[in-house]
Amino acid sequence: MPAVDRFRELHERDRIFLLPNPWDVGSAKILAALGFEALATTSAGFALAIGKPDQQVTRDELVVHVAELAAATELPLNVDSERLYPDDSGGVAETVRLLADAGAAGCSIEDYDPKTGQWAIWWVDSRSPHGALDPPVKGKFVAGVGTFYADDTLRGKPIRVRFTWSKITATSARWEQAFSPDGGKTWEVNWTMQFERVS
Repeated sequence: MPAVDRFRELHERDRIFLLPNPWDVGSAKILAALGFEALATTSAGFALAIGKPDQQVTRDELVVHVAELAAATELPLNVDSERLYPDDSGGVAETVRLLADAGAAGCSIEDYDPKTGQWAIWWVDSRSPHGALDPPVKGKFVAGVGTFYADDTLRGKPIRVRFTWSKITATSARWEQAFSPDGGKTWEVNWTMQFERVS
């Protein structure tokens, strides 16, 4: 079964799955050997691994990185593709095509408005790169905590989605995803990640 189909099945089943973040081929192979069902690239991790600051990786560098990671394991690979390079030739659509051709099963988009300080993050399915995007989570960082919200649906029911970045230091950060079935009155945390710089 193609990786994109396996990735969709993981999203459609009734239990959660973890997406650990490899930054190179070696870490991808280790995570696959540990039994994870899918992987997700890390823009900051990859940038730091090649000696660049986050958000300074070129599209060509990202595409090569994705091809290397996709070839390293049979696991579906989601790509942290930052802003999807809207100013490069062909823009966002061409970037999604290139990432899909390189082996990505899906990708995320980060969008930042420097005037308002607001970020928006989307997810897209690489099987239909010209199709509709999921609703973005939107928000900003205040006092060192980034909080982002979206209204979405899960198995046909409306939900509120919250992403939170917290405990941010020069070498670490914590990310959390939570869903609310009641418009934000109550929240169920269903995914957390702890990032730590190792060198």
